[in-house]
Amino acid sequence: MSVTVPNVAASPLSTAIQTLKDAGLTNQAYQNTAGQRISPDGHLSDPCEGTKPKAGSEVNADAAITVRVIVSADEA
Repeated sequence: MSVTVPNVAASPLSTAIQTLKDAGLTNQAYQNTAGQRISPDGHLSDPCEGTKPKAGSEVNADAAITVRVIVSADEA
């Protein structure tokens, strides 16, 4: 099944996770801007540029989605 990757840029991480799940994309991984893998329940903020695949891309529902996030200064 093919789905369109939604735009989650500038969304809080919890919203991005749910938006991707609602689109049928459950194979999600998260990275901070330094590239270190993190858990989706970490104290993080906005998804940022570099999330793969890009918003609007057509992918299989089981495709790996990598969401890059910014850790704000007060959460670091």
